[in-house]
Amino acid sequence: MPILQVPIHFRCRYSVVRPTPRISAISVCLIPLSIRPVRSGRLRLDLQTASGTRGWADRTRCRLEQKLPYLFAEIETRAAELARSRARSEDERLRRRAAWDEAIERARQDYLYQLDRDRLRDQLARSADADAIRAYCARLQARADRLDDPRAARLTEWLRWAGDEADRIDPLNRLDEWVYLVPSEILPSDLAPYVPRGFSPYRPPD
Repeated sequence: MPILQVPIHFRCRYSVVRPTPRISAISVCLIPLSIRPVRSGRLRLDLQTASGTRGWADRTRCRLEQKLPYLFAEIETRAAELARSRARSEDERLRRRAAWDEAIERARQDYLYQLDRDRLRDQLARSADADAIRAYCARLQARADRLDDPRAARLTEWLRWAGDEADRIDPLNRLDEWVYLVPSEILPSDLAPYVPRGFSPYRPPD
């Protein structure tokens, strides 16, 4: 069970005693007023809380020890309030952490989806380029076969290079690309575009 700490401060204050005017029943004369500082030795106890400070002190009609039951009741009340406040704070922290975990997992799935979506589009584009190169080479070869020109003989080298390029970029020739890719490491910076506002991919909330 956690220990709740309620700050309590004791202070000894010095007060100034002002003698009150006394009225004589016989002469009805007023005693002159004078002021002199004296050490009262009064004890004061303050209880600090989030809402302020509440204090108890020695008084003329009541001493501090007579108020201790009220003090202990106040401490119990403050401790209960503090426990509830801490419980609410912990519940809120756990709620924020759960929301962050959920947001990070969604961001991870969105990142993987977009990653493989882009890979698929890249494969389609390279496949189309490879088909276009082969079709173009076939047209060149057909054209060269109909020409009676010495320069047409040089076309063979060009067609060979173009065919190799088509094979190089064609994803049908790259079996290692025929997979749904899940990287072994996903960095926080990868998730940043997919994390909702108010969350950080670099660290969970406090």
